[in-house]
Amino acid sequence: FLKAVQGVNEQLIFELFSPASRDFLMKVGRAAPRFTLEMSPESHDEGIRAAFGRHYSNQALEETIAYALESGCRRFDVFFMIGLPGQTYQSVLDTVAYCDYLMERFNRDGDARVFPFISPLAPFLDPGSRVFEEPEKYGYRLFCHTLEEHRRALVQPSWKYVLNYETRWMSRDEIVASTYEAGLRFNRIKAKYGLIDPRLAEATERRIRKAIRLSRQI
Repeated sequence: FLKAVQGVNEQLIFELFSPASRDFLMKVGRAAPRFTLEMSPESHDEGIRAAFGRHYSNQALEETIAYALESGCRRFDVFFMIGLPGQTYQSVLDTVAYCDYLMERFNRDGDARVFPFISPLAPFLDPGSRVFEEPEKYGYRLFCHTLEEHRRALVQPSWKYVLNYETRWMSRDEIVASTYEAGLRFNRIKAKYGLIDPRLAEATERRIRKAIRLSRQI
């Protein structure tokens, strides 16, 4: 594939499902100089990550990021998730702190190419997936099972009631609360490293706090 697209001018986006070697990423950089990467480690906690099917260390993740930037990667998106097996409220906040560390390590001297994200596993556990079919085995409790139950969930006035699950480690209320708290902290971190404009950060904080008030009201 890399031989076939050698010298392409368009931006190609590659998704990695496991760490990549320096040699491979150098080949990607030579084939598609404007390439970007996406990777989903899901959690900073290696045990939680492994339970979700991602069997690699933070060191391997960080080496991959470093190799990618060295290879000319224009942007590296790192996706984390809320609502995983074994994940607690505090673990979510620890993941946000790890994102802070990643941005401090890799986004320096005005060169900001690493963009972490965090969001809940929403709105549903995928119907038909192994987790949906055997939720107890993976530590989940489902609120919706039939198509009609999912349809009714989608018209609820708050996204909390759209979620069709909670876990053994976090209730649905805790998943929502940790999502808002992670959003507030993440917003401030992105402003600190100049990934977003201060005025946008202020507007985002107001919007999140308004959403929290509305959620409590509902």
